[in-house]
Amino acid sequence: MGSEELQQSAVRQLESEIRTNIARMLVASSVVCVLLELGMGIFFWVTDTLSQTLGEYIAIKVLLPTFLNILLCLLAFALNHSKEHSERTKNRVAAVSLIIFAGQVSMVHSYFIPVWGLTLFALMYVSVFHDPFFLKIESVLCLLFIAASCWQHISDYPEQLSFSIQCLTVTELVGLLICYMAFQLELFSRKEFMLNTESDAGKQRYKSEYETDKLTGVYSRAYLLEKADYIFSNCNEFSPAGVAMLDIDDFKKVNDTYGHDNGDIVLNQFGQLLNSYNDGNTFCGRYGGEEFVIVFKYGEPKMNCDTVEELRKKFSEILFPFMDGRVTLSAGYYTAREHTSFEDALKKADDALYISKRTGKNKLTVNDKTEGDDI
Repeated sequence: MGSEELQQSAVRQLESEIRTNIARMLVASSVVCVLLELGMGIFFWVTDTLSQTLGEYIAIKVLLPTFLNILLCLLAFALNHSKEHSERTKNRVAAVSLIIFAGQVSMVHSYFIPVWGLTLFALMYVSVFHDPFFLKIESVLCLLFIAASCWQHISDYPEQLSFSIQCLTVTELVGLLICYMAFQLELFSRKEFMLNTESDAGKQRYKSEYETDKLTGVYSRAYLLEKADYIFSNCNEFSPAGVAMLDIDDFKKVNDTYGHDNGDIVLNQFGQLLNSYNDGNTFCGRYGGEEFVIVFKYGEPKMNCDTVEELRKKFSEILFPFMDGRVTLSAGYYTAREHTSFEDALKKADDALYISKRTGKNKLTVNDKTEGDDI
């Protein structure tokens, strides 16, 4: 999975979490609203300040809003876990559910002028869904709820018509400003996401180019040296480290006889073979030209040399269609049993490789006093 795909997956996961939070907020707020309305109804009834019958109050202020809130909660939860709808549809339903909830609260409590703009807070929150077109629709919906709250206030208090109009004008102007801020916030957030995506993609490309040799697919020299320096600077008698230096025999002759393109094919095939040995304890990389290095995090000489021998034999069995003979490789191996620089360890493996080249090629030589001179 590429960097951009990972980013998109992370965004989808984040949006799913936001939708879940919206659904939970709807449930919690619905419970609070029911308790608040019942408490206020009891207070108005006890103090004999209820402007309507108790039955009308319960029906209009409690049951109807609660029924609507339950529908919104169920809708938000159901779509968020649905596999039949797109992510955009789920986002839009969650956003509208939150705005409608805030809108009905502002209408039910229209006698509190400040709650007329409650939908605007919901608008700011749902702008994180990065849906510029639908954000405009949501903004219009918020402004309509402000007007509806004012209309409800006028219906309940007709004697305050002039004051209600003044409040509506101010709230709508503030609402337009907040809608504009929501657009800018969404635009800024979207641009920031795109920049982060491009930056992450660039870092991923740089990391890939730094870590990997393009032609062979094994670790690059720089990355291999970085890993090896740490391993060999921390090795000791109880935790030795090993290194093998490999060189393709007579590679210059392959290039001169069959061309550099075919020579690249040989290098690529050898790289693919080496990559099959890369794991958490073995690191294979291209040192330069036709020279390759294997770093063994755990320096068990017998086991590591068996690995190099297996690799040497497998490579010699590869058939290349552009040549009649086989291509072989020579190797040198060294085990470090105390803190040392990788450069010194590699020099000793290279000395062993030189012996392999000088004494017939297509063989492995060990530079380890405790293991003997030759395998």
